[in-house]
Amino acid sequence: MIATVPALETDRLQHRSTSLKSTNSKLGLVPLSFFAATTTLAAIALLLSGYLAYVGFMSSQVVGCDGGLFNCDHVLTTRWAKIFGVPVSMLAVTLYLVVIVAIGFLRSGRDSFRRIASTVMMASAAVATTAAVWFISIQVFTIGHLCPYCLVVHACGVLLLALMLWQYPSAWIKTGYSMTVGVVAGVALIAVQAFTPAPQTFMIETNETLSTPVTTEPFAAPITVDGESKPNSETKSKADNFDAPVAMLFQPLWFATGMLQIEAGASANATPRLVPVSGGRKTLDARKWPVWGNVDGKYVIAEMFDYTCEHCRNTHRAVRDAKAQLGGDFGVVMLPVPLHRSCNDAATSNAPERADACEIAALAVSVWLIDPTKFTELHDWLFAQARTATEAKAQAETLVGKARLSQELAKGTAAKYIAKNIILYKDAGAGTVPKIIFPTTTLVGEVGSGSTIAEFARR
Repeated sequence: MIATVPALETDRLQHRSTSLKSTNSKLGLVPLSFFAATTTLAAIALLLSGYLAYVGFMSSQVVGCDGGLFNCDHVLTTRWAKIFGVPVSMLAVTLYLVVIVAIGFLRSGRDSFRRIASTVMMASAAVATTAAVWFISIQVFTIGHLCPYCLVVHACGVLLLALMLWQYPSAWIKTGYSMTVGVVAGVALIAVQAFTPAPQTFMIETNETLSTPVTTEPFAAPITVDGESKPNSETKSKADNFDAPVAMLFQPLWFATGMLQIEAGASANATPRLVPVSGGRKTLDARKWPVWGNVDGKYVIAEMFDYTCEHCRNTHRAVRDAKAQLGGDFGVVMLPVPLHRSCNDAATSNAPERADACEIAALAVSVWLIDPTKFTELHDWLFAQARTATEAKAQAETLVGKARLSQELAKGTAAKYIAKNIILYKDAGAGTVPKIIFPTTTLVGEVGSGSTIAEFARR
């Protein structure tokens, strides 16, 4: 009797091992409910990933997700949305195509196909789940905005893994290897994103029609008299140029920090500094618009931006770096384009974080109209961090005085500038800001390198 106990225990262990091997080697046809559930999840993830990949390649805006905490456009234009310059959603498209093919083989009559398919699905679901943990963490703790489309894709990946583990509970030991491979692949993706240089987050638009500098005379500026905009008697219409309203009559002419305030009577004698905008279809006389830097520098470009836009704020740091490299040869015509429908009918939403955009832009232009020497200081201050309209107004009053600011705002000239900026913005295709406009090229989206801006300026 004593000798038979080990024998019985050995038989029991052998039976358990044989049962496990049988379960692992013959998975059987999956139930239709499992097949339908996994196919639905993979199809949803594939379609949404495909849409996000399209948005990433085209630099277009995501439908119904552009404001507040849930801001897909913000998430998809960060460095974390790409790997080696390719939208990460394109990798998801590839992954879920593989998953859908594998799901099909789970209904195959051949056991070897089913085993391979289950292994591929387990590894793919593990990759998707690892990526989900990473990208959700990035959105919550680093970006500060969420992309609902992305979250749905991540949820599909996690649910696929849960369904696989539920369907094959006795095969966990064997599928653990494929899960490990999937997790390692996901960690490799994370390492590449975290430890390689940030990919380019802007799109380059090229206009070959501007191979030579624009030399056409600009429109004469309308002159503001007692709050009314009246055309200069010498105005001549030219289709390929664009004019700015001049703010105040009989003001002295002076240069300061590279900017010029024009006296109405002297504007005809000043040599125009023409800067192409809107893909070269129009030109601006930089002397009649807010300029950050030197209006007479060798490299004068234009920028469309929104003071409430974080990508614009980040790009301004690169603009400052470019100025440090180019010195007094560099100037930027500043064209604030508030992305809020209260003053911009081309804006896609009334997102809460854009609520003060129109007022802040008007304050900045008004300060330039009153005293160009103060504009650079206010512009840099506005882009140092996120500001409210109340904070911006207080700072503007400190720089030019409360009474002068109120008087200038009441004239409405700043609003006319912004309205014309919006026309230029529409001509440039609207959509994403910032837009940094060079004679033959426009950089659309956040630019993180001052060297990049300096390089394009020198071309």
